[in-house]
Amino acid sequence: MSLDRRFGTGPDNVTIVQFHPAYSYEDFFEGFRPTPRSDGQVGFELEPGPMRRLTDRARKHPDRLFVLVVDEINRGNLAKIFGELYFLLEYRDEAIDLMYSSDKAEPFTLPRTVVIIFHLEARYGLAALEKSLTAGE
Repeated sequence: MSLDRRFGTGPDNVTIVQFHPAYSYEDFFEGFRPTPRSDGQVGFELEPGPMRRLTDRARKHPDRLFVLVVDEINRGNLAKIFGELYFLLEYRDEAIDLMYSSDKAEPFTLPRTVVIIFHLEARYGLAALEKSLTAGE
């Protein structure tokens, strides 16, 4: 059975990402990416990652459930990937300023309709997860 059917949601409501040692906040949430300009030069624009796109869709459809599946969580550096979003995993009703937000941006909240499922890759063991969890201390 597919995840979208299991959770009673549509395929656009399920996002799967796989963590790895080089994965970062800029890949996961949002980051500046090179963009060609009309004058032939290269500029940089803030581009959303899978987590940001999912939370933006969740805000547009507050009556639907959205699922983020993180595969191989213990392969990534969680502090590097989640950044300030780490706080929202525990304090779901709080709002935070995002790393790349302008001063005019609204503080970010994690919609309650977003469910995050973490998958631990057993071959890397719990020691790798513990190291990742404490990397930011």
